Amino acid sequence: MHKVVTITQVFHDGVQRVKAAPVILIGIFLTTLILAVPQGLILRDMLRTHLGDSLAAEAVATGVNFNWWQEFSAQAKGLGTTFSPTIIGFAAVLDNITTKWMLKWMTWLQDVMLTYAFFV
Repeated sequence: MHKVVTITQVFHDGVQRVKAAPVILIGIFLTTLILAVPQGLILRDMLRTHLGDSLAAEAVATGVNFNWWQEFSAQAKGLGTTFSPTIIGFAAVLDNITTKWMLKWMTWLQDVMLTYAFFV
């Protein structure tokens, strides 16, 4: 028979495992840093090139300029296409959830359509 474990106990167990292996935590952090920093620098240069000394640069420096963001997104290629409003704060989490849900829904819809086409 299985032992019932609470969420708090599971969380505490996870914390203890991380404490017992700090090298793994540091390794994951460094790997993330090594992978993210070069891409961040490339994106920074793309944004700096696109903004230049324009009035939009001043507006972007003080806040969000949605019109400029749309213009940048329309012409962006490669890594620049990842610079979207969904990367800010909790929007990233919502975007991931929505994407996952849509993929499941589309797979289900495709299965239904194929089944329908097969039997009709």
